[in-house]
Amino acid sequence: MCSVFTEIVFDKVFWDYSYMPLNIGGRTNVLFMFFWGILGLIWVKIAYPPLDAFIEKFPPVAAKVLTWLIITLMTLNGLFTVMVMLRYNERQTDPNPSNMLEEFIDKVYDDEFVENRWQNMVSAESETVQEPS
Repeated sequence: MCSVFTEIVFDKVFWDYSYMPLNIGGRTNVLFMFFWGILGLIWVKIAYPPLDAFIEKFPPVAAKVLTWLIITLMTLNGLFTVMVMLRYNERQTDPNPSNMLEEFIDKVYDDEFVENRWQNMVSAESETVQEPS
């Protein structure tokens, strides 16, 4: 779903497994599904039980406040990431910022930063699929 979302909203592809056997539309493949399944089992059977026991020691009010704080920070992080990606796309056709927020994004999160952060990102319209080296 994340791959479809980024393709529709940002017109970008952040990963492509078309070159691998048994891929599903280039979005995933059987090998990676197998490894994610193993990691999921390790999380549920080994890592999560002690973490759950630790979390249960928090007082309920403190746990609720901490939970909402984390949710808020993660939401703001996600929204800001979306703004940076939208501005990156916009800069390709209109490099001039139209407000202070866009000026800030252009200064701190310029094209070089975005392209270095998301090294595998290509336009969704691109037909070329390259195997990573």
